[in-house]
Amino acid sequence: MSADTIEATAPVGRARGVLGAVDERFLVPVFASPRGELWSWAHAALELPFLLWGRERSWIAKTGGRTLEVVTVGRASRPRALLERWFDGLTFAAERGLRRAWSPDQLARLPGDLIVVSVHRWLAPRFRAAGWMIVPEVVRWEGALRWVPPAVPNNSLGNDLRKLRRNGFTSETASAPADWREFETRMVVPMARARYGSRALLPSSRLLRELAARGTLVFVRLAGERVAGLAAVPRGRTLWIPLAGIRDGDPDLLHRGASAALYALSFEWARERGFERVDWGRSTSFANDGLHRYRRNWGLHPVPDPLAPLLALRLDAASPVQPSAVFREPVLIETDEGLRTLGPVGSRAGSPLGEAPSAEAP
Repeated sequence: MSADTIEATAPVGRARGVLGAVDERFLVPVFASPRGELWSWAHAALELPFLLWGRERSWIAKTGGRTLEVVTVGRASRPRALLERWFDGLTFAAERGLRRAWSPDQLARLPGDLIVVSVHRWLAPRFRAAGWMIVPEVVRWEGALRWVPPAVPNNSLGNDLRKLRRNGFTSETASAPADWREFETRMVVPMARARYGSRALLPSSRLLRELAARGTLVFVRLAGERVAGLAAVPRGRTLWIPLAGIRDGDPDLLHRGASAALYALSFEWARERGFERVDWGRSTSFANDGLHRYRRNWGLHPVPDPLAPLLALRLDAASPVQPSAVFREPVLIETDEGLRTLGPVGSRAGSPLGEAPSAEAP
């Protein structure tokens, strides 16, 4: 799982490697610095040479008894993770060498029912203008503290809040090196490994040192013991929460409400210190993931992540395959107006996503 955020979430972020290491180095400058936009620009400039060209590959995908030809351009791992969520079966067919990844018109002429291209963020507007859909690998979750949690919670959140009150969770702050070691070894790492095993992506020692220099630990206590914790890093009037975890990844603590306590008590702590907004880190862009529903219940909403890898999608208009057969699981796409939903979802496909003072039903 990625370093931002490690909690009860789906594994997100890139695998370790050159680009993964670069991403992690930019997390704190982008999300905890008053010059975050400049750091985002610098990150994009460093990434540009890696995304101007990509390897073309063809795949055979199966869905609903139909067979589709899918063409991808870029690193195989990025589009594959998306395609495996959409299709019943995905088989690699062939590799055709390098191809330019900055010409949407030329790429649109590739033979395939679906074309998926890893694109650079600076080139995404060009692809959108040419009719391509831009899917971010991850999105961020933010909210105004005056609306979280909502005044009238839905049944799911109401049950969580009652559990929190019944068990008597409290919070405390800490910042000593020993506290950060406890947070890492007893909460962050065990939680990630318990949830995702070998797929878990863990924060580096460098990142933890940077967070310790800028942030504060907020621990949740139950019956006098620390059972969960999060790192809280200020960014102006926004509180960024890049890491969180449950002690030993204990499912019983989750069942008793430790995760809900992290949310509720961190919001309370932030309001008491004059913060106006909260940034609770990342999730995948798939709208049906449980984390999406959970965070919406709290009044948080998804926003674009400036460091997110992007995929440009184009479905061949002449293909006999209908969009509903391909985009059967809803995913968030980036538009000029913000994030929208592509595919079947509770609200109509293509509907905008915005902030609201009330939570959605699960």
